[in-house]
Amino acid sequence: MAVQPRLYNQLQPLSLTSSEQVQACCAIAREKLEVGDYDAGCAALQPWWILGQWPRQSGLDSFASAELLLVAGTLSGWVASSKHTTGGRKPAEALLNGSIAIFEQLGEQIRAAEGRIELACCYYHQGVFDLARSTLHAALKDLPAGNEDLRSVALIRLAVVERLAGRLHDALALLDEVGPLLNGAEDWPKGRFYLESANTLKDLGIAEERNSYIERALRHYERALGHFSAVGNHRYTAIVENNLGYLLSTLRRFDEACLHLDKARNLFERLHDHVRCAQVDETLAQLYLASEKYELAERAINLSVDTLEISGEDAFLAEALTTRGLVLCRLGKRHEAKPSFERAQRVAERCQDSEAAGRALLIMIEEMCEQLADDERREIGAQANQLLANSQQAATRERLRKCLDMIAEAHKNYEAKREQEIHAQKMAALGELSFGVAHNVNNTLTGILGRAQLLLRNSNDPAKLEALDARRRVEGGDPFLCGSRPQLRVRRGVRCGREYANEERRFPRASNHWGPADGSMRVRLFRRLRPARAGQMRVDERSATVCPPRS
Repeated sequence: MAVQPRLYNQLQPLSLTSSEQVQACCAIAREKLEVGDYDAGCAALQPWWILGQWPRQSGLDSFASAELLLVAGTLSGWVASSKHTTGGRKPAEALLNGSIAIFEQLGEQIRAAEGRIELACCYYHQGVFDLARSTLHAALKDLPAGNEDLRSVALIRLAVVERLAGRLHDALALLDEVGPLLNGAEDWPKGRFYLESANTLKDLGIAEERNSYIERALRHYERALGHFSAVGNHRYTAIVENNLGYLLSTLRRFDEACLHLDKARNLFERLHDHVRCAQVDETLAQLYLASEKYELAERAINLSVDTLEISGEDAFLAEALTTRGLVLCRLGKRHEAKPSFERAQRVAERCQDSEAAGRALLIMIEEMCEQLADDERREIGAQANQLLANSQQAATRERLRKCLDMIAEAHKNYEAKREQEIHAQKMAALGELSFGVAHNVNNTLTGILGRAQLLLRNSNDPAKLEALDARRRVEGGDPFLCGSRPQLRVRRGVRCGREYANEERRFPRASNHWGPADGSMRVRLFRRLRPARAGQMRVDERSATVCPPRS
């Protein structure tokens, strides 16, 4: 902040008016923006503006006031992208809208278009892609011919919006328009062009598994590094290092990736850029995931999410939440992963980023399909299909198809298991019913047989006494009664979840019969033994038939 007093003291002897001093300081602040030194840019405007406050415009003409609002709004937006500030990007939006209104009133269409380009930057950093897109289209429409530099900036920003929204081919087409506009341009616009081209080619190469895109992305990153180094913009140099490290990690060149990511984080820490440090942490988490270092990945992604939650960078937050859900799944903490995926979906949908929202759902299906309830699986599948059915990326559509097939197969297995459970419940109910019927029959027979025994015991008739002796032998199971005599078979099986050993015994035929008048009786008896394993159910009975003597 020592820059401001020296600068102000240098301008005082020049006998400049307040409006001229403001315009001179705004020009210096723009130079500081170009090299990524936001603190120095804010210091240059300190006599008239302090971050988080409205500028002092008294004594300034309309053009100087509009210029002050434009530069202050641009600085405010970029500072908010590097650290947490009161109000986030809302103060920047108010400043930029004020400058646009004054410039339009003065008929300064070029300056008004510049204000719209910076305003769109505020919108897409907050994830409001539709509003950012319409604002940039309005700026391009109002730009007169011959302003290639500003037009190239607007097209690059529009390509950023389309890339973040998942429209990678649209972004690449816009960047193809920018190339011819940069003939003879300086290092700053060229560096931004190569950076965004590399980002788009990187995402396309990873999504479609095309090595040609990957190789072009690597070359573009190297060119972007050269241009930003020539300008002295260490912030954008660190951004390139971070993105290059991510690309190398996807190629499983982990050692090289770690070197680039360490450079990026060190640069951002020196610049006190906490938001982009969080982006590097998210990239490191993905690198640790790929190298199966899950504990390190969890530590890195937690740092990233904690910072992004208070930054207002919703687009980056949605990506970090998805990565955290994946890390938790790999650690076996699926009960914690599901809320992270769901929150990532909500944040991405709030940003109108259907690709990011659908990607979070796809990863949740791939990692947690077996742990989700059947109705929950189908609901998630329907949401993913709605979000990604019209995706420009063929790989994403194929991945969606596989996830929907996975859900359909899981639903089929669930229905088959459900039918088995219903059948088992029916058989259990049938067994309980059979047991109740047999119990009632046993109760009745017990009374009949008891009375019959009392009658026989009180009788002196030899025939009846012989029948009683035969009855006792039947109950005792005399093993010596066999041969050609009639058999009494006893079967013990499984009834109502109870297990029995199969057994068959032979009993003699009594010389005189007892029982009903027709000479035969069927007795069904049940006996409980040890419990059977689940699913082994069969209804069986013990039956005894006593036949009358042959005539």
